[in-house]
Parts: sequence; structure tokens; C-alpha cells
Amino acid sequence: MQKHIPHHRHELMSVVGDMVFPLLRKGVGMGQKDAEGVLDDAIGELVQEGDPGAIVTGWVLSISVKHPTMPRGDGYISLNSEGLPYHSQIGLLHAALEEKNNQILVNTFLEAGRG
Repeated sequence: MQKHIPHHRHELMSVVGDMVFPLLRKGVGMGQKDAEGVLDDAIGELVQEGDPGAIVTGWVLSISVKHPTMPRGDGYISLNSEGLPYHSQIGLLHAALEEKNNQILVNTFLEAGRG
């Protein structure tokens, strides 16, 4: 099932039908705008740790979710940086798939060489 949330940059596709937002570590919920800011900042910090000086121009996350009331159901939440056009979102997801395929191929060759 696909559910579009108007005026937000999130699109939820899930049999769960609810959005899941980050919580503060103390267990107190934060507002959606606060959570989006924390997520955006965390992504920027992560990139700076791995590649100092790099500038984040956009990001896409795909998060797998389960709901306690639907043990056999699953879904996912797709989030992206604010203002990232749809074609850029698809491009980032495609690039991630290609990179994952390359990693699997390299690991397969490495394992075959060890055997």
C-alpha cells in the first residue's frame, strides 16, 4: 500500500500504515521538524567523519519497519533530504543498488580466492 503525506517530504509505503519517527534517548518523543533536523545534522556529521570537507547535496534513506500488532506484516519508510527532486532520489537509490552489487561481486571473488 502506498500512502502519500501532503506537505511533507516523506512517503510511506507500508502495510503498517503509520509513520515512525526518531525518539530522544530518554524516551520522550520529539516533533517531526525536530527529528528531521537531528537526522539531517547526523547525516552531515557522519559524512564529515568519513570524508572531511565533503558537502552533502542530498540523501535518501529506506527504513524497514515492523509493527507489534502485525507480527507477519512489514513495511518501510522512505525519507529524503528536503528539496531533493524525485529523479535524484531514484538516482541515489539506483547508485546504492549498483554499489551493493559491486560489493557482493568483490566479496565473492575474494572468498573464491581463499578457497
